[in-house]
Amino acid sequence: GDKMAETEDLDLKPLATREELIETLGKILRKLNRRLSNERFRIQKSDDEFLSFVRATTQVAQTLNGILKDAELQEIDRRLTELEASMGKHGGN
Repeated sequence: GDKMAETEDLDLKPLATREELIETLGKILRKLNRRLSNERFRIQKSDDEFLSFVRATTQVAQTLNGILKDAELQEIDRRLTELEASMGKHGGN
């Protein structure tokens, strides 16, 4: 329907990596920029739905980024623990 028309042209993919987050947010930003830089800018009925979509996507992106950061920190901690254990076995300080 009309409500989906505002997001269909973004060709969005499921978000799982920071690269996908950046790509999706970039598409949204470019669309917003095109809309706002149009000399004949007029508020459209679908703007409210699109802005709701943008807010929801931003919240999802923030949550996913936090999850990715936590996973990366856990991986760094695991690797550090292994490195420290390995150094201890080989006469490290």
